[in-house]
Amino acid sequence: MKKALEKFDWAAVLAHLPDNGEESLKKLLTDITRTGVLIRVFSLSESKEKRRAQFIEELKVFVSGAGVEAADKYLKYLLLQVEITEAALRVIDMTLSSDAFSSFSESHQAWSVLEWASREMLDVHRQSMEGLRASQTRGAVIVDPLTLRLDKAHGEGLADGRIYQLAETAANTLRMLGHRQKWSKSGIFQLPPRVAATASKMEAAERISRLGDVWQDLMDESCYHRFFGGHFEPKDPDVEQLGLMPQLELVFASVKKEDERRDDAQIAEYVAHNRAQRWTLSASRSISRTDAKTRIKNPKIEHVALAPSELVSELELTTLYVLDNIFHWNAVKSSDEIKGLTILEWLRGYSVLEESYAGGFASKVDAMIEVDPDELHQTLQRAGMTATKAGKFVELVTFSKGRRDLYDAPLLQSSDGKFYFLAALYHGINLPLIIASQLGSLNHSVGSKGKTFEKSVLKDFQDAGIPSATFKFKINGVEYDCDVAVLWDHQLIIFECKNYSLPNDDPTERFYFWQKQAEAQEQVRRIASDLSANPQIVKKNLGEDAEWEAVHSVVLNALPFSLRRAPTGTYFYDASALGRFLRTGTLNEVHSIPRPDDEPVDVSFQIKRLWKGKSPAAKDLLKEMKYPSQISMESERYYIARRLLPISIEAALMYHKAASKPPGFQALLTSEQAKELRTLVSRRGQPRRKRRKPKR
Repeated sequence: MKKALEKFDWAAVLAHLPDNGEESLKKLLTDITRTGVLIRVFSLSESKEKRRAQFIEELKVFVSGAGVEAADKYLKYLLLQVEITEAALRVIDMTLSSDAFSSFSESHQAWSVLEWASREMLDVHRQSMEGLRASQTRGAVIVDPLTLRLDKAHGEGLADGRIYQLAETAANTLRMLGHRQKWSKSGIFQLPPRVAATASKMEAAERISRLGDVWQDLMDESCYHRFFGGHFEPKDPDVEQLGLMPQLELVFASVKKEDERRDDAQIAEYVAHNRAQRWTLSASRSISRTDAKTRIKNPKIEHVALAPSELVSELELTTLYVLDNIFHWNAVKSSDEIKGLTILEWLRGYSVLEESYAGGFASKVDAMIEVDPDELHQTLQRAGMTATKAGKFVELVTFSKGRRDLYDAPLLQSSDGKFYFLAALYHGINLPLIIASQLGSLNHSVGSKGKTFEKSVLKDFQDAGIPSATFKFKINGVEYDCDVAVLWDHQLIIFECKNYSLPNDDPTERFYFWQKQAEAQEQVRRIASDLSANPQIVKKNLGEDAEWEAVHSVVLNALPFSLRRAPTGTYFYDASALGRFLRTGTLNEVHSIPRPDDEPVDVSFQIKRLWKGKSPAAKDLLKEMKYPSQISMESERYYIARRLLPISIEAALMYHKAASKPPGFQALLTSEQAKELRTLVSRRGQPRRKRRKPKR
């Protein structure tokens, strides 16, 4: 259906519809809306323009003939939204055409953007290191790497966020220019041949990249409306907006009802990504204290077996640990292939790019480097891939049409057959999230990860001495799975274990992620209802004396994604939070104190206790899951920003979006806490223990 719609082939579209009934009409309008095929991002060829016009006329006749008044009204609304979106896109195109940047050759346009963004990334890395050195206190650095702050010269914001923003901006601007210049013919995104970028052209690129971001924001808002709800509405500027843009005449406002905005949902996604990043940081610190270095080999000059027997970097082992123990993807045991590559091979390929072309084995580390494709293929083969798989990996990580960001696809191809690697982006990457994002974008579900996750959750409860079981049961001849059932303090808690990749900022990907969460909620509510109505099933699996006062349904995510309790009563919790609740009952901040010529010392400070008594209780867990501390504490760092983004001197795009509050570049501990911390550490770096009083 999607291909037929993109070609404006009305006959083929009709062939995909089962009948001319109301359900088929609803499906057709939904598909047309969500694909966004009617929106002309840039001008079409004369022949395609005619096909589009004819397609719209055929569609109007079809909808009118169906005799469904609501459908007729919706089509008029949809065509109006297409007109408004195209009007905003035309303003952006005119602004771009009137800028001196548009007079540059296509090569200078593309490469000045990439050179500017990649050099900015290197500057951010350098300034981050300067910030770390400046925050040292007697040799100890007590900061959260995710809150390193930059000065105005580097974008004034969080260092980690600024790198992400630069990568996103470069990709957005390349997509905007690529649509305009037709760089993605046949689905292959090919840049024009590389040229040297002058300072003046990079200055122009920085200016035009802001337009690239607004272009993508406009496309994303339009996509959001088509999936979640909302619409564009042209408005006159208000007093506040005129104060920001005195010549403003027209505002393209993205209007959403409160339930369409889903602010809490977006904040929950941000919190989940930050928690996942901290997992990698913590695992990396632990791996650095092992003998991993003894297994590291250089694939540029020698053969390296796939992990874990041999490695190309410590980051590779860190990623393997996170994938196995946190994501519940056992890459070593799994033989599943995703687009022709196993998870181990995906891991090895990205590790080679990070270490051999941007890290320790790189002969030349620059912001943007040319990569010899033959040499890259040979390096990947020495790193454990076959020639076919090496070629497949390079193909899949080369930036192409439909790619969202440059993290997943950091290789760029030019029309003269050369390949380039955005090395500056790969200094300090979060490889587990990149692999999860790549597999998620390829719509792959690792076959064994669900069962592995269920076993892990079951073990957590059994280790805590809490009666629990996983079992199958039948209702009216239909078999169902109960992932984990827990009988605790006369409370029956049913867990539906889900292992979904976290979504990126793409509204389409976010929609399907939330759709899966909603489906999981319905599934666990049905199972809880069935078990409540058929107590003999529970007694069979948890003991004949099993009794309970209430039944609770929980969607349990393997990745660190939790939410407030839903209005339906369903809880949304995550495995990391559950494990911490059962094992320790506290939330802690762990500070790693480096020491000259010695191993660092980890000191933990408790910030919240989760148990009311000396041991966990069901009511403690239910209270915690109602509004998980991991969410409530992190959510305070965000607010809903009202964003006004210029698309010309007289016009702007306005929408609301969750944004992080700007913390200062400061230590996590107060000066008094830092002083207390230093006194806890002896000359040998071990916490001092209080002496016991001698027995009398």
